[in-house]
Amino acid sequence: MRRWVGRARWTTRALADPTVAFLDALADAVTFAEGLSDFLDRHLAVEDQDVLPLFWRHYTAEEYDAVLQQAVKKGKKAGLWFVAPFTVDCYAEGPDREAFLASVPGVLRLLHRLVRPSYDRLIASAFGSTPVRAAVIAHTPR
Repeated sequence: MRRWVGRARWTTRALADPTVAFLDALADAVTFAEGLSDFLDRHLAVEDQDVLPLFWRHYTAEEYDAVLQQAVKKGKKAGLWFVAPFTVDCYAEGPDREAFLASVPGVLRLLHRLVRPSYDRLIASAFGSTPVRAAVIAHTPR
């Protein structure tokens, strides 16, 4: 699968290819992720400046809530089995993670609990016993 950010290209197959050194593939992935982060920061800045003000200007709180509920209801659910625990892992264990979990709808907390064991096995098979965050930090080129 190829992903494009501006003119940058990265192929996800490199991480699973046994002929490619994992640390080299990981370094490429981190470089790509940094470019993606910059791209998204620019995109979100435009949304913050130009798009979001249109919501408060044209919707009441009740109308916005109705639109949001409809988007959630009709949104695609594929991939949530991975996204839910991945998102939780963005928060360090402890009060921050607990606060995040308390802030999400109950169905997402339930999904997280149901899929967490298979997610943990997937991560362990890819990264061994080293937590993902630690593996990426340890192998990120500086």
